[in-house]
Amino acid sequence: MKSVVTSLVITSLVMVGFAIVPMSGKTENNTLIVFVNKSVSISALSLDEVRRVFLKVRTTLKDGSRAVPVNAKAGSALRKAFVQKVLGMDELEETRYWQVQKIKRGVVPPSEFNNTQKAVYSLAGGIGYCFASDHISTVNKVVLRL
Repeated sequence: MKSVVTSLVITSLVMVGFAIVPMSGKTENNTLIVFVNKSVSISALSLDEVRRVFLKVRTTLKDGSRAVPVNAKAGSALRKAFVQKVLGMDELEETRYWQVQKIKRGVVPPSEFNNTQKAVYSLAGGIGYCFASDHISTVNKVVLRL
């Protein structure tokens, strides 16, 4: 009986260990995809170009088309990853940035959506992001992988 319990405990620990290991490495779950509406003619954007669009420093893409950034909901894991990887900020810094922009330039942050792919799909000039594991390749055109 004692050996059965010991075996179950060891098996449980091994299973938990395997469940944790993939989370520590780079996986499709933490790779970000930046995409645009299919009406946009460009096929690639740099990290800096995406950053400037989402900070509303730039309102057009390099082909001259209008850029309409679409954010994931604040507080979501997706938004946190995007803010860190693309904007180089944390949530508090992003909030402060938009407070200053509102006061100085009258500029508000990009609209937030639960489903950024759906929003960009239906929005001409739309640009958004999602985790690679959630991306539906037929919906929008990928312009950057992070």
